[in-house]
Formats: sequence, C-alpha cells, structure tokens
Amino acid sequence: MVDESASEPAPSPPAARFRLQFTLRTLLGFTAACALLMGMISWRRELGAFQFFLGASVCLTVVGIVLRRWRLAVVGLMATVAMYQGVRYSARRTDVTTTTGWHVIHVPILVLDARTGKPVPGATVQIRHSRTGNTARTNNQGRAELSEEMSYITTHYETVFGNRESSWIDFAGSVLVVEAPGRPAARVPLETLLGSYGSVPFPSPSTVRVKIE
Repeated sequence: MVDESASEPAPSPPAARFRLQFTLRTLLGFTAACALLMGMISWRRELGAFQFFLGASVCLTVVGIVLRRWRLAVVGLMATVAMYQGVRYSARRTDVTTTTGWHVIHVPILVLDARTGKPVPGATVQIRHSRTGNTARTNNQGRAELSEEMSYITTHYETVFGNRESSWIDFAGSVLVVEAPGRPAARVPLETLLGSYGSVPFPSPSTVRVKIE
C-alpha cells in the first residue's frame, strides 16, 4: 500500500523578512506623514512641528485605549502633555503685525429741516478728518451720496489654530458737516451715525438722516 502523503511536496517555508523591510502600505503611510511634517514646518516653523506631533500623540493615546494597551496609552498621554506645552511656548513667540490703508465708503445722506421735516435742497455735505475731503450737494429731494476714503487698520496674527486677519475702520474723530445757505452749519460725529467701527469691506449703510435748523 502506497502512502500518498509521502509523495506530496513539503510546503515551502515563509520568505524571510529582513530588518527594515516594510509593506507598501506602511511605506506610503510613512511617506505621507513625513510630507505632512515638512509641510507644517515650512508653513509655521517650530509651531507647525509641535502641532503635528501633538496630533500624533493624541492618536497614539486613543489607539492605546481602544486596543487596551495601557503602556501605549500612557506614553501617548505623556507625549500629548509635552507637545501641548511646546505648542503653548511656540505660540507665544509668534509675531503680530499691524498695517494701515485707505478704504472707500459710500454714505447716502438725507438732509431735513429740523422744524418742518421737509428736505433741504442745495445743502453741502462733507466728512471732516478724511483723506480727500470730498463734498456733495443735495438734490431737490434733499438727498446726496458722499464717497470718501477712510483710514482702516489691519491686524494679522497667528494663534494655535492658524493665522487670522481682521480689518476695521475707526470712525472716532470724524465729523459729518452739513452747510446750507442761510442756515447754521450742522456738525454730527460720524460714529453716532455709522457706529464706532466699520468692517472692511464696508457695506453701504441705509440712508443717513441729518436735521439742520
């Protein structure tokens, strides 16, 4: 009686795996992580590196908790605390820059008689303490639209969550002057009509009503 199992070829041993030999998926993941790290460093210098490793530490802690590998979770937690302190220290070193410029605003104006409430035609309106000091004259309906360049401030600064920039117009100190023949001039602080600050770009406000004696 012939033993058939003896004629079957013996299974080949698994291929030897050399040190520093990884799967293609591992290599792709490592390459993506290195590219992300270099991008963070070039974008935000040491702050970007700390943020990258902070995210990696949080992921390591979560993986350790999910897999119930407590040593891994503890190491990830310690690394998270260390990287968080690094982010705080690096964030304090970021520079804050402030620039100024000029922005054109368009203000529709309606000039009314303070006693009768009727429109005042032929009145001259002007914003003092602006760049150009343009003037406009009201029509028969007492309406005029004034276009003027106002100074604005832009502040650019970095936070832990990224760069941020804000711009605003400071109306404090600017005055709307209305002059009409045979009437005393009216001077109204612009901040009482448009608010203390305006955003950039400045939206066209509703018609500003000014009453003169």
